[in-house]
Amino acid sequence: MSELKENLGKYASNTIKNRTRQIFDSLPTQLTKENTRFQFSLINHDNHSFPSYEESIRWLIDARMVIKCQNLTEFNTPISGYIRPNSFKLYYFDIGLMTASLDKNITSSIFLNDISKFKGVIYENLFADFFYKNNLSIYFLNEYKSYEIDFLIQTNNILYAIEVKTSNGRSKSLKTFQQTYPNKCKGIKFIAGNCGVNDNYITLPQYLGIFIK
Repeated sequence: MSELKENLGKYASNTIKNRTRQIFDSLPTQLTKENTRFQFSLINHDNHSFPSYEESIRWLIDARMVIKCQNLTEFNTPISGYIRPNSFKLYYFDIGLMTASLDKNITSSIFLNDISKFKGVIYENLFADFFYKNNLSIYFLNEYKSYEIDFLIQTNNILYAIEVKTSNGRSKSLKTFQQTYPNKCKGIKFIAGNCGVNDNYITLPQYLGIFIK
C-alpha cells in the first residue's frame, strides 16, 4: 500500500498530487461513517470546494483506483440528466484494495466472520465493484434524508433500485422508494438468504450480484 500511495498522482503537479493522496487516504473514514456521501470537510476544513478537488478525483477514476457513484436530484429518465454534481460517493475500485486500506487484520477477520464494524461498507463496496466491472454506471438517491437507495442502475432499458443487506433485514427505504415512484423501476434486495418475491421487489442471495449485467 505504501508504494501504491507513493505513485498516486506521480506525474501530476504537486497540488494535484497532494489532493489525490488526501482523497484516497480519507476513503476509509468516508465509507465507514453513517452518511457515506463524500465530504470534503474530512480532508480539508478550510476548503470544502468540489472544483478544487475535481481534477484529483478524475485522476483517481482514470487510474482505476476509485468508482464514483453519483447522487440524483430525483428519479427519472434519462438518469444521467438528473445528476447532483457535487454530491457523490467514492468506492474503492477493487475490493482487495479496500480491505488492505481498512485494517491490517481485516483479512483474518473476514475468514472468522468477525467484521461487524466494516461489514456493511464492505458489502456495499463489493456490489459497486460488481456493477462497475459489468460496465454499469451507478447512482444513488437520498430523498430529503427520509430514505436512501444504495444503488440505481439501468440495464437493457430497465431501471433497477437496489438495496444491499448484510443479513435478511427489512428494507424500509426500498419499499418507500417504490411507493414514491410506482411502476418506474424494478426493486432488488440482496440478502444473506434465498430467493423470494413480494409485491414490491424480489430478494436474491448476495452471491448473485455479479450476474447483474
